[in-house]
Amino acid sequence: MKRPLFRYVYDNLEVATIIVCFSLMVVITGFTVFSRYLFAFTFSWAEQATRIFFVIITFAGISQAAKTNAHLKVTALLIALPKKISGILVLFGDLASAIFAAVMSWEIFKLVLLQFRQKQTFAAIPGLPVWVMYLPGTIFLALFAVRIVQYGLLPEIRRQFGKESKGGEDK
Repeated sequence: MKRPLFRYVYDNLEVATIIVCFSLMVVITGFTVFSRYLFAFTFSWAEQATRIFFVIITFAGISQAAKTNAHLKVTALLIALPKKISGILVLFGDLASAIFAAVMSWEIFKLVLLQFRQKQTFAAIPGLPVWVMYLPGTIFLALFAVRIVQYGLLPEIRRQFGKESKGGEDK
């Protein structure tokens, strides 16, 4: 069965963003190095552009890590505890991560709105608004919170509370 376009884009948004931004970084940096050594000339905007792409890649990577359940966690304690207790700790950690990401997304969004109203632009890239660098933080931290709920909290809740243990065994 073929997935709808929206679902395909939603499922692959982080990876596609990382690929596009990293490719642009490589091309821009490669051209800058080439022009510097061959023509003794560099574009003033190249460093700022690669910095913006790096920020976008970082936030997209955070969301992708949540999607693959590879985000930063301390697991040493979870190994030593019984599965039921460690599962509850995982739930608490994922809930705290999702709340933190949602709050940070909102705070960065307020910063984007402030910069939008003030019409700030980059000195190295005249005409490019500063809020462009902060918008990916809003988008991908919100997506991080969604991914934590989608791939962390909901499956763990189903594991912990969805099925009863057979014969009193601890799963």
